[in-house]
Amino acid sequence: GFNISLITVVAAGSGGSSGATPYSGSSVTLPGTIEAEQFDKGADGVAFHDTTSGNSGGAFRSTDVDIEAASGGGYDVGWVAAGEWLQYGVTVATAGTYTTQFRVASLGAGGRFHFEMNGTNVTGSLTVPDTGGWQNWQTVATTVQLNAGTQTARLVIDASGTNAAGNFDRIQITTGGVAPPPPSSGSTITVAPASTARFHHVSA
Repeated sequence: GFNISLITVVAAGSGGSSGATPYSGSSVTLPGTIEAEQFDKGADGVAFHDTTSGNSGGAFRSTDVDIEAASGGGYDVGWVAAGEWLQYGVTVATAGTYTTQFRVASLGAGGRFHFEMNGTNVTGSLTVPDTGGWQNWQTVATTVQLNAGTQTARLVIDASGTNAAGNFDRIQITTGGVAPPPPSSGSTITVAPASTARFHHVSA
């Protein structure tokens, strides 16, 4: 026989990263770049959640997350809908203020999303703009406060847009609270922290 002292039951995807491992085998160092398609390895509800079966883009990975080749090289996550999320193991080098930039695209009005660290929403609600095409990329940027150490990050989709929530290419996190100038193509939409709730659009 044997004794049992404790049994813990946790709903899938409700907290923690048990069962998930970083895509590359080690957590992404921040400041740095998180490639959207390189979410953690693990089952649906553990490393990601997707509302449809199969990879609609048919590229890069054999999960239910929809991934396609991106116009500038590499891959992006598309066919994104409300309620879906992607998880990333990260290590923040130093606590402080960071600029977080999301490279996104949408044909028609995009949806809303946010970024979490250890289950806490650190960006507030952000919106994917209508960029005029699924491969016409723009950057949505906002300032966040991050703690140091190894943590669990999540890209969470809150609402769909006209056709979908949008396409996601990468998340770039840089030191400091001022978003850099817009790239040579596309534009940067800078979103002030949730407490000030002001929006700025900078054309290329």
